[in-house]
Amino acid sequence: MSEPAAGAPAEETPCQHCGLSLTQDDIWGWIHANGRYLCYDPNTGEPMSLPAQPATP
Repeated sequence: MSEPAAGAPAEETPCQHCGLSLTQDDIWGWIHANGRYLCYDPNTGEPMSLPAQPATP
């Protein structure tokens, strides 16, 4: 994945399951921007037991 140009905003990739922002990790692949691999319900904070996965357009 190429790095954005300096000063350019990074494109945000939402998670298919919970809608939180994702980032690409060299080892784990897609992880949530907060560093978690598994999804958590954004309203309750409860674990959803689903892995981070980008939403399909």
